[in-house]
Amino acid sequence: MTQHSSQSTRCESGNPGAIYPPGSYPTPELTMFALGKSDILTEGPNTSATIQKALDNLGPSSTLYLPPGSVWDVHDTIFLHEYQEIATLGYPTQESELALLQATKVLKKYLIQGFGKSGVRIRNLAFDGGREKYGWSADCGVMVLMGQTAVHQVVDRCVIRHPRNWSCIQAFEGSQNVRFTNNIIGPAGKDESNRWADGISFAGTDGLVAGNHIIDGTDGGIVIFGAPGSLITSNTITTKSQVCLNAIAMVDWQPHKGNYTWTRVLHNTIEVEGSYVKCGIAQGPRAFSHNGDGVINSGAIVMNNLITSSGTSTGSMGYGFPLVDVANWTTLGNVSAPSVKYEGDISRTLPNLLATPAAFVFDQPLKDNVVKQKEYVRGRISYLLAVQPGRTPIRAFGPGEFRLRVNESFSLSKVRISFDEDGDVRIRKLPGGEPLWEMGLKGKDLGHDPLFIFDGIGRLRITDHTGAVKHDCAPHAPPHDPQDHVTGVPTIRISEEAPYLALANPVGSILFASHYIDRMGQEMRNGHYVCRPLPDGRVLIWTLSPYCQWLTLRSKLPHQKLNTVPVTWPLDRNQWEVVWSTPNKPREQPDPKTFLAFQGDGNIVIYGTEPGARWASGTHARQPPAKYVKYGIGTEADPFVQILDEQQKRIWHS
Repeated sequence: MTQHSSQSTRCESGNPGAIYPPGSYPTPELTMFALGKSDILTEGPNTSATIQKALDNLGPSSTLYLPPGSVWDVHDTIFLHEYQEIATLGYPTQESELALLQATKVLKKYLIQGFGKSGVRIRNLAFDGGREKYGWSADCGVMVLMGQTAVHQVVDRCVIRHPRNWSCIQAFEGSQNVRFTNNIIGPAGKDESNRWADGISFAGTDGLVAGNHIIDGTDGGIVIFGAPGSLITSNTITTKSQVCLNAIAMVDWQPHKGNYTWTRVLHNTIEVEGSYVKCGIAQGPRAFSHNGDGVINSGAIVMNNLITSSGTSTGSMGYGFPLVDVANWTTLGNVSAPSVKYEGDISRTLPNLLATPAAFVFDQPLKDNVVKQKEYVRGRISYLLAVQPGRTPIRAFGPGEFRLRVNESFSLSKVRISFDEDGDVRIRKLPGGEPLWEMGLKGKDLGHDPLFIFDGIGRLRITDHTGAVKHDCAPHAPPHDPQDHVTGVPTIRISEEAPYLALANPVGSILFASHYIDRMGQEMRNGHYVCRPLPDGRVLIWTLSPYCQWLTLRSKLPHQKLNTVPVTWPLDRNQWEVVWSTPNKPREQPDPKTFLAFQGDGNIVIYGTEPGARWASGTHARQPPAKYVKYGIGTEADPFVQILDEQQKRIWHS
């Protein structure tokens, strides 16, 4: 699904985006002359040892100048003294005139550091960490290391690129009034090897990050670790050639235990010029984790930021301003320009499918005092890093978001679902129109002006013009309470591969599907299930018990309401009968960590707390390889569980 943003209204307090172009944020407190003792380093050799000796000779409250255009090889970390400045003589702003400090292959840890040293200033210098020459290294760290117990530190008008590990520049917690201003930062990291790196990592309190231009950061352009009281403003984050996980991240709970009080992210610009950005400004722990560990970030203000792209841009974005797991939080006046293309493949996030990529998506729970702009729509947010570049072969709709009248249809690139004139709902293959499935309603009285609808309480139905239900695809499904802001929402999913149409509950369990088949490479967790209604009103359920067995259950009563997702344990034998199970012996005590893996090698395996497999199908390394699992009705022709190859020929069955 490709979506273009339609929210382009200017915010009430002025134009959104960076107020100052990169490199022009005012810094009147920075003088153009030395404070205290000073020296110009003109005698070689041009190495870090020479620089360190000069810094040590000057001591605290001094300035060391390096000649314009000079190049220095850094073999060992350079350590600054308190209230000491290092800069290029004359404070030039053209990169060609800056003194360059370049890491050698033997450098370990940091290139330069003022860790715990108050008042240090690093100005008008260029730094190259050597990633392009030497590759990633576990022995290296952030290039420019600041923070800890220090106050009043400054890094201004520097060029910092190619870190060999996690970040170009970082201010650690414990520091106050650290100021990163007017720097050019990046490229940082490599997306193809998952050796990502931040442009700026910031945890200091009452700090300033302003006027910086971050180019092709791969982990985060700016990653904010709480940083209470800090102002992040007038920064420009540009993606050109590398996938970026997040332009600005506000997801980390540590080290300030979710405290973002008075952290202000205001008037920043995110430019999507090439490649792919998974998130613009991600807000809340669960945006980057599977469950958020139940923690909440609190206290930030996110206003008047802009996501934009040029008309010739080849880049795209997953989620603009995703919001989840926050409290005492304000997000207003943020804008996504109409030129920004939202897309992303979310198929790998099954069964708990992510929200369709869009500019403004929020998920529950949002805690007390959250003020959000009206453009936000609800959708599932959980580990958004799972979204992949490109078009998605699957689309999800929440309650009230999908409806078809007679002779209307909805299409993806390879399939079309239509409500035909004869009253049947059909799925056809595109472009040729080959039939793939029909609901079987041809000739049934559906009343006047029927509507195929996923209604506001999560029912997939056909109703007449009065709203009377003429057909319910899943009468066994529990209704969704629109006032429930905790458990999430059910969805219908339309996909380019089987199952082409599916109704899923809030945690991704299948309540109804056009085809009962899944591709390998997924998992079934404790509590998840697949439900298949039978013609007599009963249902079949495939589920993983907490006792480490994979079961097929059949309800004893018609239209069994699945209010206990779907059963309680131990199993209520008055309501359910076991019609098939894996042959492994069940555990005596439940195992909350048990899960069923439909492995990419074709094997289906039950795992638990103990090492090793509890049961396996033994279908790995088959030729042709196993690709699908199918859920049948239990006949000889259609067994309860089947494993199929790419051509959907059976290679194993229950």
